[in-house]
Amino acid sequence: MKSVYLIADISQNPDHLQESLKSVLPYSEIFAVQLWGNLYDKKFIEEISDLCRHHKVPVLINQNWRLAEELNLSGVHFDEQPVDFGEFRSVRSQMMLGFTTGNDLEKIRQAEELGADYISFCSLFPSVTANSCEFVNFETITESRQMFSGQIFLAGGINPANISKLKEVPYDGIAVASGILGAQHPEEALKQYLTLLNS
Repeated sequence: MKSVYLIADISQNPDHLQESLKSVLPYSEIFAVQLWGNLYDKKFIEEISDLCRHHKVPVLINQNWRLAEELNLSGVHFDEQPVDFGEFRSVRSQMMLGFTTGNDLEKIRQAEELGADYISFCSLFPSVTANSCEFVNFETITESRQMFSGQIFLAGGINPANISKLKEVPYDGIAVASGILGAQHPEEALKQYLTLLNS
């Protein structure tokens, strides 16, 4: 059963984001929620964390491992390995860990060596939210299965119209931002993605 990894832009309308999360978190196919953005309102993050914890869904934050430690979040997603990664691992060795990756096979090997729980390939297709990523070759995704033992997620511009193109590569789920949490009816959007992912 393929799952969905939600990317929550915490700079968007807080009420809308919370309502959207409430409607989708009961689904067991939600792998995790990654908090992404530059506005770190600790009280709001704690509210989202409590909501996710209630549904037993891990909450990760993008890049800011010290804030993850302070707020007792489930883990951290790194777009780039920070210079103080060794300190992060010594302080929070049990935290869930994920990396953004692209066509660089060395980065995938490194994620395996560092004990990452998952990697997220970005970007599969053109995307407004994943506009800083290179386009990923499908061959790289296939090769990664031989060198990475954790879960493999695909991200960037994935929508109901192009999701069928992913059938030729091995993966465990997709990462979605605005396609679900920014949708007018998030629960319906999630159900559509899950149906297409697992058909």
